[in-house]
Amino acid sequence: MHPIRASFSTFAFVALLAASTLAQSTAFDAAGALLSGKPEKSDYRATVEFQSFTSLMRIPAKLGERECRMVFDTGAPMVVTPRIAKELALPVLGKFRTRDGGGRAQEREFVALPRVEIGGVGFVELAAIVIDLDALPELAEQKIDGLVGGNLLRHGAASIDHAACKIDLAPTAGAFETKGWLEVPFAYSVQALPILALSVGDTRVEHVELDTGANSFLDLPAELAARIGVKHSLAILGNPSLAAFGPSPQGETLAWLDSVTLSSTQLPGMVVSFVPQGAAKVGNRFFERTKLVLDWPAKKLFVADPRALGRASLATPGVSLRSKDGETCVATVLAGSPAHRAQLEPGMRVFSVDEIELPAGDLSAFARAAARLRDETRESATLVIERAGSRETLKLARERVWP
Repeated sequence: MHPIRASFSTFAFVALLAASTLAQSTAFDAAGALLSGKPEKSDYRATVEFQSFTSLMRIPAKLGERECRMVFDTGAPMVVTPRIAKELALPVLGKFRTRDGGGRAQEREFVALPRVEIGGVGFVELAAIVIDLDALPELAEQKIDGLVGGNLLRHGAASIDHAACKIDLAPTAGAFETKGWLEVPFAYSVQALPILALSVGDTRVEHVELDTGANSFLDLPAELAARIGVKHSLAILGNPSLAAFGPSPQGETLAWLDSVTLSSTQLPGMVVSFVPQGAAKVGNRFFERTKLVLDWPAKKLFVADPRALGRASLATPGVSLRSKDGETCVATVLAGSPAHRAQLEPGMRVFSVDEIELPAGDLSAFARAAARLRDETRESATLVIERAGSRETLKLARERVWP
């Protein structure tokens, strides 16, 4: 359920100027650490199957001899959790201020990684940031050990097939069949985050981050809504997104746009989010109905079927969940939705969704309940909530909002 989501936008650097200043004052070159690393062999081919959870991609990888669960994340550098850094006794290279997808900045350690193996292919001399990913309940439930990020991926090309739940890695896109696909140029940042450009009507958006570590569709800056003259939008009450260092700011809205163009190709009408803070972004769900290939050396994105990009419809009961201090509560409510008419409010305790009981601390049950509310094949959802000290049962219909 896109707008009413727990969105895991991961990490980017505060600014290159800050990187330069900090490197001079601490003798640690963060940018240089991210530009290090290489595949063991120049000619390689790896295939790895991924497990999809909340529209993120979990892949197996090895750090040294340690088997790990990692998220495939084009929007982040390599990341490991503190427990992995401690268990493997990873050498600390230095510290640097990073910010998460919500714009919050914290100083974090960079560590040297042992050999990283994905699909039988080894990568060496890589650095990673140490981040507590267990702060995100869905990642904690999946026992995620880290992120496979841009400083590894920048050395080649990646083919992502959501239908087959498969990722292939190779030195260039020439290893994959892309004849007749839409070709989109991109730039990338020091952490190898791909940056696209698109147009909304006559307005050009030059900086659009391609972030497979965000389970969103298309996020656009809120100020753009006024510039392009959006006439009808719906407010999301509460904090719709979670990042590593806390929730996103409130004020997100939804709208329907039929004027989005990517590389001179008109895309079908889609639901988009206008966010009060942060860059424009296409998340993993923007691409999950088609195949794509990202070629970092050539700075090109290939899309098999651009007609399948974005969110083509929205049907929802209008509520999403969040795990807070071990308890499940309402995260967001969509204005005008069945949940809104039932007077649900962010922060209300939720005890069950349909047959899924939600005892305190049960992250597996929380993940199933969150997925149930996103399941557009279901006509309704029954929630047991707490209101004014008493339990109350609500049956919420799933209503089509757009188109």
